[in-house]
Amino acid sequence: MKRMGIFSVIASFVLCAGIASAASMEMGHMDHTDHDMVMEGPSEHLSMSFAATPASPRAGEPVTLSFTPSHVDLEEAHGALMHLIGVRRDVKQFFHTHPEPQANGSFAITRAFPEPGRYAIWLEAKRMGMLHRFEYALVVRSAKPSLWERITGTFKRS
Repeated sequence: MKRMGIFSVIASFVLCAGIASAASMEMGHMDHTDHDMVMEGPSEHLSMSFAATPASPRAGEPVTLSFTPSHVDLEEAHGALMHLIGVRRDVKQFFHTHPEPQANGSFAITRAFPEPGRYAIWLEAKRMGMLHRFEYALVVRSAKPSLWERITGTFKRS
């Protein structure tokens, strides 16, 4: 038996006049049979630290995204302990993956971003029956040095 549920969809779009806007709407869905309470951001139940290595990644080069939960007793949600979604600001790049548990208690994924830009990254993890969503930002620099980096000599390969 499938159940109806409600979820929010955030859509980013550009109007003809070039003004960026966002819209939110409610839609029904019938995919999931478990509908958990959702917490946005850190709470007393779960917080998450984020690190990118290197901290200023370049397009086309591998970067490791690490997430360290405040508690180790995470629960599986929709088939994985963590869900990671990333979208470039212009919505031309998108990824969905599942960070893997590491020996030190963190979760990590290594990937290369094909194009430079500002990426919004959302992580979802479940603890104590509640889904927790965390939002991060990551700027991926061009593989080529900028004019400023060439003038100042600050260009460094990761």
